[in-house]
Amino acid sequence: MDNNSTIYSTRFTLQALTEQDASELYLSWLQDQRTAQFISFLQEDIIALAHYIEQQNNDEHCWFWGVFHQGKHIGNIKYHRLHSHPNVVTLGILIGEKCWQGKGAAAEVIAVSLDYLKNNFSFNEVRLGVRKSNRSAIKAYEKIGFTGITHGYFNFPEQSLEMVKKLN
Repeated sequence: MDNNSTIYSTRFTLQALTEQDASELYLSWLQDQRTAQFISFLQEDIIALAHYIEQQNNDEHCWFWGVFHQGKHIGNIKYHRLHSHPNVVTLGILIGEKCWQGKGAAAEVIAVSLDYLKNNFSFNEVRLGVRKSNRSAIKAYEKIGFTGITHGYFNFPEQSLEMVKKLN
């Protein structure tokens, strides 16, 4: 995995997370009740969070970047190549800083990171899972070209929706 590339968008810098990014701020996003309900892998403390970052960075099929605005860590984006479908990546994103939620940060970060992956690797689609109750996220994903599907690659629980975006 080449997660060492730094990616720039209009407002944000995406750079590889390090164990030093396992901070009280990052942990607070995972412990926020409103946010935590939509996160698959919650960490209980900074040591576990640092270990999680290390695991992701050691996975050759994973691209895990912190999202930074003027040097402040405001969120993360992660892509993971599917072993069973090597031209497909899954997407997970968290804009943890509340002041950036609902301001188009996720769409901007997704667009610039997908351009990077599309230009440097042979992916032809990206998939994600989202809770059906998270209407604002579903609407945002649809706005940037994702569509909901009924029969996907994942065995998501009934309360979740799989979405896909073709990369042409």
